[in-house]
Amino acid sequence: MSRRPFHLVIALTFPALSIAQHDALLMDSITHAIDEQVWRPFVRAFNAQDADAFLAVHAKNVVRWPLGWGAPQMGDSVEVQTRRQWGNPKRQVEERSIELWFTHRSHTNDFAYDIGYYQVTVVPNEGMVKKPMGHFTTIIGREDGRWKIFLDADNGAGVTSEDLKKGVLLLTP
Repeated sequence: MSRRPFHLVIALTFPALSIAQHDALLMDSITHAIDEQVWRPFVRAFNAQDADAFLAVHAKNVVRWPLGWGAPQMGDSVEVQTRRQWGNPKRQVEERSIELWFTHRSHTNDFAYDIGYYQVTVVPNEGMVKKPMGHFTTIIGREDGRWKIFLDADNGAGVTSEDLKKGVLLLTP
């Protein structure tokens, strides 16, 4: 067998296996529960700029760590910052929507570790539409019987639209 057909088979097979692994993982009952209790409400709250709903998917003692943007925020400071940011009248006149692409998801019965990319579309009343992208890493666990975000770390440095294609898009109804 020549090297060319072998490389072609490998090149065509591995992306299919990767997608199958993602699909199998995304169909898992625990991952489904995390999507329903954390990620879909997270997206809806973010898009609506609803601080109460957004904070509801985070643990009481959440650590929010925007890598490269300063020190981590913890618990009460995350709440204060979220309410301040989304209470800003300038922010309320712009539309925002976020999409999430997962590249790695693993869990036990009590903890989960999700990695992926995000893209935010910002539509101001005046000006150009912006589409910042970033990479996120989260640790999710159970609090009061529900899945919640315990650690949320993200970084926007160097992420491109090509990176988004490496993940599996979270579909939101």
